Amino acid sequence: MSARGSRKLITFLGTGDYQPALYEWPGLGQAESTPFVCAALAHLWQPGHIHVLATSEARARNEHLLRQALSDAGVPAPEFCDIRTGRRESGLWDQFNALIGLVGKKGDNTDETEVLLDITHGFRAQPFFAGAVIGLLQAIGRQPDRLQVVYAEYRGDQGVSRIWSLNLFVELTEWAQALRLFLQTGMAGPVLALSRRIRQRQATQARLDGSEFPTWHRLVEAMADFATDLSTVRIAGLVTGYQQNPRKKAGAVGSARRLLQAITATRTEIIHRLPPMALVLDELQAVIEPLTADRLYSDEGHAALQALARHYLQLERYPEAAVTVREAMVNLHAADRNGAEVNHPGFSERARRQAEQKFSVSGNAARTIADLRNDIEHGGFRRQPLDARALTDRITQMVHDFAGADWPSTEQMTPRQTSQTLLVSRHPGARDWFRQQKLAFDRQVEHLDPAEVNPGDIAIGTFPLHIAAALCARGARVVFLSIDLPPEWRGRELDAHQLAQCNPCLEEFRVQKLGEFQSRTACP
Repeated sequence: MSARGSRKLITFLGTGDYQPALYEWPGLGQAESTPFVCAALAHLWQPGHIHVLATSEARARNEHLLRQALSDAGVPAPEFCDIRTGRRESGLWDQFNALIGLVGKKGDNTDETEVLLDITHGFRAQPFFAGAVIGLLQAIGRQPDRLQVVYAEYRGDQGVSRIWSLNLFVELTEWAQALRLFLQTGMAGPVLALSRRIRQRQATQARLDGSEFPTWHRLVEAMADFATDLSTVRIAGLVTGYQQNPRKKAGAVGSARRLLQAITATRTEIIHRLPPMALVLDELQAVIEPLTADRLYSDEGHAALQALARHYLQLERYPEAAVTVREAMVNLHAADRNGAEVNHPGFSERARRQAEQKFSVSGNAARTIADLRNDIEHGGFRRQPLDARALTDRITQMVHDFAGADWPSTEQMTPRQTSQTLLVSRHPGARDWFRQQKLAFDRQVEHLDPAEVNPGDIAIGTFPLHIAAALCARGARVVFLSIDLPPEWRGRELDAHQLAQCNPCLEEFRVQKLGEFQSRTACP
């Protein structure tokens, strides 16, 4: 297809009177409109096709004159597309379908297409509506390869009228789509492509007029590195940095920190030369700051992984959130940094396997994570897989429990070789019954603070639901003393003999907090 044949001029036709004028389009020259501005545009731009959006009233009044003007200019004859006025919603959808058909690229069309949209004579809401259509086409990936939007400013009191490019407005809709995608999903491809295109344009302009050369490419590259680490779940790459070359490991810097440094270094230039990006710098910085640490095997590193799990959850990237929680929990069971610090020269796969083994037998949290991980990795191909809603609910709760828990200090993360068993009861009869069962335990307490337990500990007693849920969230195993209590004995202190008559048994439960209950109606 020739360059001219791939060009399409789209214009609106109104019902008013048109005046001849000499129009100037900077960079392309001047042309006489006779009297329709699209004739000047067609002369300067040389399209292969001209499409005119017009109501029946506009066609009745101006179609003949327009056809004659284009014929006189020696350009292709116009193709008319009938639309309604848009005073009603049905008329607006009429315009929508017409614009989509003319401006949008067909799904199977691989030919490069250039579109020039002239909104000069758009009536009332038509120019704004055309902008909304462009935004939609960008969102679904059907925008033309090259799109220009122009407006001709008629200046009857001057010798030459100006044709203005509105491409900046088109670019703003691209920014809106790209930045929203990046902030909501972590996908940076459209932002990076748009940024690089604009930087190339600014660099070309700088070479032509000697203006300041753009230097904010550092931010673009840092965003690319961060987005790549995020999409591939390179946890060490994000948080501490990672180098495969052992001699370079000491100088590694996490992609989150490099992005923060780039924001600081380029902020002033971005504000002046890339205003749309400037709007999200503070939000981006707030998201990234918690994801930085010097070491994974530290309190700071564990906090960064908690923040990373929350971030993945906010992006609705549930498998990545589950992976982050699992690896952070394994870190807590590493004997030293060689089992957790993947960027450290001394990192050992054997030490990591040992940490994973200790975690796998540590309690309910390990079993929950392993179950969810298997369900995700096998895509639901297992006996009685969770449905999507249940899976996301379980992962959401897991992340909330993990991110909100007060875990043991990772500065002293060496786990005990054996877990401890705690008997918890303030009732003498229950304590006597426990002793009669010859249970092996390490400590007996009347009350248990969940913060006192560690993954793998066993708590035996009778607990309120919220305490049991907190114990499970900490990775402890919860064993209930279940009894069948006769109504007439309720509120009484039972001795061991009476307790034995209530069919006592020890049952292990896994208790999970699902969230606050929202009542549909107020209590009467």
